[in-house]
Amino acid sequence: MKKADVWSLGVTLFIFTYNRFPYEFRSNSDGKSMTEIDIMESIANCELNFPQGVRNVSDGLKQLLSMMLEKDPSKRPDIQVIKSHSEFLNNHLYTNQPYYSPDSMRELDRKLSDIVMIDSQ
Repeated sequence: MKKADVWSLGVTLFIFTYNRFPYEFRSNSDGKSMTEIDIMESIANCELNFPQGVRNVSDGLKQLLSMMLEKDPSKRPDIQVIKSHSEFLNNHLYTNQPYYSPDSMRELDRKLSDIVMIDSQ
């Protein structure tokens, strides 16, 4: 597995954890879609920030994400280091606080009810 794969896994884990991309993408002022170059420049020029108040994520998971999303491949750990990260393998990734807010649980319940109704028709 290459260091680019570790970065991609970090992006995926960040999205699973926070339900958003780890980087902010600003649309072009002319309203056109961003090109691949625009996206790469945006990633290169912005810092990784962890959303506050979205989830109660442990410091260990934040550290793991920071390691995986290191922009400099020479500083990014390989998959063996990631796999041995003790917080990731041995402890809870989240704090003991509720994982979902009551509002998000009601929304999930509503969506699941819609799916069940569609399947039963």
